[in-house]
Amino acid sequence: MLAEVHRAGGSGPPVLYVPGIDGTGELLFQTAETLEQRVRLVRLRYCCRSLSEATYSNLAASVVEAAAQELDEPYTIVAESFGGAVALTCALEHPERVRALMLVNTFAHFPNRLGLWWSRLTMPLVPRFVYGIARQVWGPLVLCGGLWERDVIRRFWKMDSSFWGEGYVQRLHMIHGLDLRPRLGEIEQPVRIYASTLDWVVPSLVTSAVLARGLAHAEVERVRRGGHMILPLQQLDWPSRLGAFVDGLS
Repeated sequence: MLAEVHRAGGSGPPVLYVPGIDGTGELLFQTAETLEQRVRLVRLRYCCRSLSEATYSNLAASVVEAAAQELDEPYTIVAESFGGAVALTCALEHPERVRALMLVNTFAHFPNRLGLWWSRLTMPLVPRFVYGIARQVWGPLVLCGGLWERDVIRRFWKMDSSFWGEGYVQRLHMIHGLDLRPRLGEIEQPVRIYASTLDWVVPSLVTSAVLARGLAHAEVERVRRGGHMILPLQQLDWPSRLGAFVDGLS
């Protein structure tokens, strides 16, 4: 399998968290604990396999298979960045399992082709210790934008950085070949999209507009001063946002 259950807990409407390019399933931090007070939350993580296996279609099939171990009814998928395209693929190829989508700073096609090419070229060449330095200096500014929370930064710094390896590069290759724009109109599920105004990893204001134009039932909310990593932020009250969205599906 390309995906497996990381953790599950809580009770209520079923919600599946599909992680970003880190693939760990851990970046929700304390948001996971607060969400579990309102929903049945299942978090996945990715397993590194051969590059030939690693396609969005294969990963989406593995996500659905892994989720079936914990959830026996259609669920809402919460996904960010790289994981948003996985969630869209799940909705396209396994629509009977997906009730709705909540997408954060994501894309159906990554528009910065030069930056993506450069990342694919240089990532395998950079020593691991350099990533550790970058996490300390670059991480808070780029990932959190103007919505810093001290506890989120501390927990991010303490995370195991092993995801900066083969799996990360593998997923960069997957992004390079991704273009779901022609198929967005096939997705019938309700979609709530969040786009940060200070996202320096994904041009989220641009990509969210593309998603909104292509999807039949999508709403977009801009997160002012938000960076790329906003799901862990307590000030944004994700339990209320997700709860209102899920309750509105009834």
